[in-house]
Amino acid sequence: MSEKKETSSIKSEDSVSSVEDNLAVELRNLILLLVDFSGEKDPDIIRQTAFAIKSIGLAHPDDVLHTLHDAYTAHSAQAKHDGKAAFQIRKKILECIRDILETYVESKTEKASEELVPISPTFNPLIQLAIGELTRTKDTEPETEVSCVEILVFIGKVDCENLMAAYLELLQPGMQPTGSMLDVLAGVAIRNPYGVVPFLKSLLGLLVPLMHHVKSTSVKVAFSNVLFRLSEALLYYINNMDRAPDKNVKGDYYAVELAMAFETLFTYWMETKHTQLCQCCLESVGCISQLMPPVRLVEYGPKLLHNLLGLYKSGHVPALNVTRCLSQTLGGLSAHPTFGVEMGGPVWELLLSTLFHQVSAGHDFDQPDTVQNHYEILRCYEILARNCTDRVIRNVILKLDSSHTKPRVGVFTVLRHLANALKVEFQPFTDDVNRVLKHSLSDTRNPVRHSIIQLITTLALQGQLKTDVIEDFVNYLLKLSSLDGGTAALRTSLGTITALLDGSVDGKIRIANVTNEEIRQTSENALLVMASSCYSLESYLWTEFMSLILKKDAVGIAPLVVRILAIVATRKRQTGKGAEQGMAQSMAVSVATRCFILAGIVPSHNGVHVASALEFLRDFAIYVSPDLQAQWDSKIPSLILLLRDLRTADPVERKAWRSEVLNLFEGTVDFLDQDAGSSNAKDEQSFATKFGSALESQLDFYADFPDERAFLYLLLGIITEKMDSSELAESMVDLILHAARPVFEIERQSCPEALGLVARSHLEAVLSRLHNFEKISLAQRSGGFFATFRRDSRSKLDSDMNRVMILKAYGEAAMKAPLVQLMMHADPIAVVITHVLEGSNNLEVRRSGLEAIYSVATSLVSDGVSDQCVLESEVSLIGVCLAEMAEESANDAFLVTALHALSALISLPKVLDESLRERILHRAFEAVLPTYAYLESLQLDVRAVKLLVALKDLVLYLARMKLEPKSTDILFTEILRWIDYDNAYVRNATIQVLHMSLTLMLDEWRTDLATTARVDFNGSVAALLARCFDSSPAVRNEAVASLSVVIRLSSRLQGLSINHDEDYIDKLAEIKLVLSSLDDRLFVEVGHALAKIASTQIPVGSLNLFIEYLSKSLEDPCESSSRGISIIIWSILSERGTELHLRTGDTLKMLFSKLPRVTNEKTVLYVLQGVMAMGKHNMDGVVNELLQHTLPFDENVKKCFKMMAADHSLGAKILKHLIVYLGQGQVLDDHGLPLDGKIVAHRPLATVIAVGIMATEIEFNKTLEAQFAQTFGSLLLLAGCFLDTSVAAMPPSSPSDKQDKSFFAPRKETYKLNPFTCVREAAQNVAACMNMNLTAQTMQDFESLDSSPRINTLCNRIASVARVLTVEATSYLEDIVALFSHAMKMNMEPYRVTAAPFLAEIINQSCGGLESKLLEPILLSLSSAQTDTQPIVRKWSLKGLSALSKCSRNQVDRHCAPVLNALVAGLEDDSLDNQGEKKRDRGWFKEKEQDDATACAYESLVGLSKLLPIASQTEICRLAPRLAVRVRSFFEKEDSKLRAAAFSLMGTILGCGDAAGCEESLKEAAHASLVALLLHASEPDNDVSLACIDAIGQGLRFLGLENLLSVLESMKSRSISASEHRNLLENTINVFLEEDEETLINMLSGSLVYFKSSLPELRASSVLFVGYIFRKIDKSKVANIRKKVSLGLAHLLRDADRSVRLQALAASTLIYG
Repeated sequence: MSEKKETSSIKSEDSVSSVEDNLAVELRNLILLLVDFSGEKDPDIIRQTAFAIKSIGLAHPDDVLHTLHDAYTAHSAQAKHDGKAAFQIRKKILECIRDILETYVESKTEKASEELVPISPTFNPLIQLAIGELTRTKDTEPETEVSCVEILVFIGKVDCENLMAAYLELLQPGMQPTGSMLDVLAGVAIRNPYGVVPFLKSLLGLLVPLMHHVKSTSVKVAFSNVLFRLSEALLYYINNMDRAPDKNVKGDYYAVELAMAFETLFTYWMETKHTQLCQCCLESVGCISQLMPPVRLVEYGPKLLHNLLGLYKSGHVPALNVTRCLSQTLGGLSAHPTFGVEMGGPVWELLLSTLFHQVSAGHDFDQPDTVQNHYEILRCYEILARNCTDRVIRNVILKLDSSHTKPRVGVFTVLRHLANALKVEFQPFTDDVNRVLKHSLSDTRNPVRHSIIQLITTLALQGQLKTDVIEDFVNYLLKLSSLDGGTAALRTSLGTITALLDGSVDGKIRIANVTNEEIRQTSENALLVMASSCYSLESYLWTEFMSLILKKDAVGIAPLVVRILAIVATRKRQTGKGAEQGMAQSMAVSVATRCFILAGIVPSHNGVHVASALEFLRDFAIYVSPDLQAQWDSKIPSLILLLRDLRTADPVERKAWRSEVLNLFEGTVDFLDQDAGSSNAKDEQSFATKFGSALESQLDFYADFPDERAFLYLLLGIITEKMDSSELAESMVDLILHAARPVFEIERQSCPEALGLVARSHLEAVLSRLHNFEKISLAQRSGGFFATFRRDSRSKLDSDMNRVMILKAYGEAAMKAPLVQLMMHADPIAVVITHVLEGSNNLEVRRSGLEAIYSVATSLVSDGVSDQCVLESEVSLIGVCLAEMAEESANDAFLVTALHALSALISLPKVLDESLRERILHRAFEAVLPTYAYLESLQLDVRAVKLLVALKDLVLYLARMKLEPKSTDILFTEILRWIDYDNAYVRNATIQVLHMSLTLMLDEWRTDLATTARVDFNGSVAALLARCFDSSPAVRNEAVASLSVVIRLSSRLQGLSINHDEDYIDKLAEIKLVLSSLDDRLFVEVGHALAKIASTQIPVGSLNLFIEYLSKSLEDPCESSSRGISIIIWSILSERGTELHLRTGDTLKMLFSKLPRVTNEKTVLYVLQGVMAMGKHNMDGVVNELLQHTLPFDENVKKCFKMMAADHSLGAKILKHLIVYLGQGQVLDDHGLPLDGKIVAHRPLATVIAVGIMATEIEFNKTLEAQFAQTFGSLLLLAGCFLDTSVAAMPPSSPSDKQDKSFFAPRKETYKLNPFTCVREAAQNVAACMNMNLTAQTMQDFESLDSSPRINTLCNRIASVARVLTVEATSYLEDIVALFSHAMKMNMEPYRVTAAPFLAEIINQSCGGLESKLLEPILLSLSSAQTDTQPIVRKWSLKGLSALSKCSRNQVDRHCAPVLNALVAGLEDDSLDNQGEKKRDRGWFKEKEQDDATACAYESLVGLSKLLPIASQTEICRLAPRLAVRVRSFFEKEDSKLRAAAFSLMGTILGCGDAAGCEESLKEAAHASLVALLLHASEPDNDVSLACIDAIGQGLRFLGLENLLSVLESMKSRSISASEHRNLLENTINVFLEEDEETLINMLSGSLVYFKSSLPELRASSVLFVGYIFRKIDKSKVANIRKKVSLGLAHLLRDADRSVRLQALAASTLIYG
């Protein structure tokens, strides 16, 4: 037994070894084949090939790497014959080796604790291969070198020992390595420093001696790089000693070799001009210098530094590399104790000089290398300064002797860095630094200034500023804080700015990239930092800045000064130091005055200094008066809160803020004077006087600051008002007037406001000084007689601005002065205003004059005294206003000012004559209304409202002046001129004015009927009726209100009673409420109500003219007005239409002639309502006349049909009449021949269109209920007749219609009409009218046939109609089926083509509930259609017969056998005979179906799939075996529909056969079909894929493999994706692997057949299927067919189809990966 066991074990071992040998052979052949694919051009193929090699290589690394090694060797030998191709293949082989090694190495390093498959035996050949390639100096290509280097690097990462052994063996003494070999060492040193360091001594011992013999520059670069990487690895090893394998490694052990390399590098190689070599040498020298002992490094120090500094000058190496090496070298040298002692040599001087030159070069943040170099230079300075601070700082300071910008910037940059980095070492040199800073303040270059500011800030923050230089630094910063724009001058003089603009002053101080704005902001920030952080400077800043704020030259920097003072004042108050330091009260008042001026002006862009000024005042109050502290503490915080929410960009809010500050100032003065009076300090000056003196003294400060100067005027005005002496007041007024500069707008406005404040107490002083100022200023500006010969535009502008200021001053004085005093000076003021106004044509002067007139007139109107205020110059002032309006009628702001002035003048007691009132009204309306409309069109609502309000005020004042008939006539005449204006805004404004005027009349008139004598009643009613329906709600409301007033006035004129009048007034009041929210229903009610009111006052003789007058408004551009007038016309025709009966025809012509020009649809509708009301007694004639209109009907005719359809009784009569037209008469016109183009007759087409139009009315559904089957069925049958026809573009040909030919006028649109579209739309409308929404939507799908009339599409659409009718029209189904069954017997081919799909779909949808009396005739009709000459009829008959599957069981048993036989016979139906073909050519349709036989076969397959499951077992057993064989012939058909139907039928056969007990006869077919189904499931066609999935499920059930069915559940609703198909194949394989492995092997054999399939999808799926099987199954069980698979795979790898090759590559990965 033991011998037998040994024998069997030996055999098994032999068999295993033979299998392994065969596998190795297959792998070798496959890899070699895949290697040949490296020459492909398709990137996907190349990518998949590389992936396959990589995957197989990871699974079989030894075999694959050996094969790749051999392949590389073979192709290397072949390179002599085919060099280029062999090179490409060798390159790809090396890339594959590299990829395999990379993945393997990464997996090994990531899972270092796991034991992987050892592949170290394969390393040695690969090492030798790569090294051999790298050592070939002539034939090695660059791409090959890169791959070889990476191969060796990856090997060295995991097996550094063998690699180093090979290298040490190769690198014999005297042998010079190549650059690539050195790159390998560098790469290994980077990736495996712990593995390289143990061999470092040997490597350095071999490499360093060879450096003297290297001649090639590239090799020198590689040498330098490898030395840098090796030393870097050693540094890493030492710095991470805790993780190092050997804890005893020290840098001194390698000192000799590193020193030799160091000397060679910096002595010989670093002097090269080759940039890359020099960079590598610098990197190596810098890194080695950190490993060398300081004693040894110092020996090379001077020479090394000299060489490094020389590289800066040469410029062939980037400065950053040199600086890094220099900083590393200095770091190593600084460890030596004598480093600081040796700083005095010439090398060190050169070092300092070079470093300073580098730091002076600056840096650019857009170039990161320059920034890094700059910081490395500063680091060098820091290293040097730590050891010898004195020498470094003094050397840097000496560089200030240079007059250039960059060196000076460099000095301050270095000092600032050292001050921050070496705080302790830097302290002894503070005095020297402060001194040199002070001497450098005179430099005017912005970069230098910027660096000085930064250094000053640094020293201040560290407390290193000295007392004797603080003042100079602060003044310097203040000076720079005043820089503005592109100038270096202080903002102290407008003259300086003007000179700069003229070019007389050099303003170009912007140097480099530092702008004046940056200097200014930096200086301000520096001062703010010093004030907030440097507490030692508090006393100095308080004293100096307090005096500075009172200097004239510091006005430009006052915002900054006050911000700093606010910071200091707040801190002094918090610390309690404020009360300790006294201050003269006069000085405190002056300071407070400056702060008030600063607080009153809020810039539009920034208001920070305003809050600072208020905060300073709050904390400064104790210096002004001890009692003021509480006052300001209570008021200023609220102002600061208000300032936070202030919108500084809004001029209105800025003006309101100015008022708040003025109130604070006035309240402060009153409080202080009241407090001083209560303390009985009578000998002292009042605070008003003190503030006035301060303001007067500061007036010259603001010569170049108009805003501040203007606010100062207001403060002076407040102070002057409080003076008791008139002489002092006059002097202050003179001061303000002569100080003001009208050329500045702000001063031109503030000076009059200040004088107005003074006029509250000193009016006479203001008027007196104004009069003198007027004479002097205007006389000076006039220039005398000779000035007329000069064109001095500047003098004229100054004169106009003076006039503006004077006029505003008079207006402000009149507004603010007491009324009693003003009454005595009103006329003189008016005379002066007129005189000043007449002297200029300037717009601002004239507007200011009108404002002054308004101010004077308004001030004179006051309750209780207005009757006494008579202005003698009123008429002349009115004339001035009217003249100004005429000249500036397009300026709305000017018009508002003029209207206000006129209204104010008219409001005075004097009564104006009629001509003047008429002139005023005419001028006002003519100027205002067009301008108002223009403003509204631009949506400038605020301005438009202001203008209209001003006009209404003027009319109101005029109406109230004298209410008498003549005045009323003037007013109404002017208003009615504009009420029908074509602009809606003008109409709105006019009616508002009219309504206001009428309301005033009704309120103030009593019984004076004579006033209404000249009111045009009829014209007003007609005009206002149109406006009652205006689009604007405001216009409608005003029109109704005005209409009520007009009717009341008219009623009174006719002598009617008041009660009669009130009835209409109440009705109009209700209408007005309704019109405010008008909808369609209320719109009609309002129209009828208004028509009734208007109709009662129109006699019979005027009715026709009134309708004609109203009809003109039908074309009103306002749609609502047009619609309202149409309702009124409809109402009048309905009520009084009998009076127009004899003129009905003319009326219709007149209305139809106007309707095409009416754009509003509802207007047309209401007019047609009237037309319908007129034609109710002659409807037949109206319908016949409408049918004769040219097709297509216009919209008005359509609307008439719709309105008639809405009437039930009338619609029923019309429908019966139209159905007769549908069923009678010829369909085609006599002029059209069937073969030459079918033309539809006019009457049937017009009737179809009319039915469709009427069916659009919802009310028509009741009429259709009785005639639906006949109507809809006739339209469907006509659809087949109208397909691919045209319309008759000529008069009707019937004898009865000859008299109407003159009426027929074809239009252009007639030729575009499509009869089929007409019948489709008609049927759709009929269905929609019957609420059959599905049917209507289905008819909408017929739209595609309009442009593409195909029979197949028509049949499909007819079937879809039948489908929805079985749901929505069950009650009409019997009549419709009878109609279509009769059509199947008719000779007209279109009827049969239409009826066949309809009946087929009826039986398909309804046979479950279809009665036998209907089913049998339908089946009989469809069965008889099998001999029809039209193939499409036969196809639909088969489809209908297959619907028997949905019938009841009794009906199925009764009709199943003959239907099955017919369907089986349909599989053989291939074509028509010649006779049938000829008949079809002579038929109605010219279209020929190319796939008639295919369609019949398809319907047979589908029908059999439906009927077999419900057939009897006898029938199944009879047909199943034969069908299983027959249906497989369709599996490979080109038509995807046929394949899908065949797969579905196969699934049905398997399912039915299982149920019927036919397993044995069908089992072979199931196994044979399963492979085909699995492979075909990957087809992109959704139907084929789903059919295969379903058939696979049936086959699995048939074979008893139900556990796989769950995988198919998610795939039954859509086409499966590639990933799902792969999942299906894998799961199928898994199931068969567990249940029936033998069948799986047979399936593997069966799938090999598809390797040669004509369909590329099947070839791709089959090879992938084979790959999945091979991955799962035991390889020994398929050893006998492995060779076939291998050969087939090789064949498919060379397939012509790209997708097949890709799947074959994927399969190779599965099989061997």
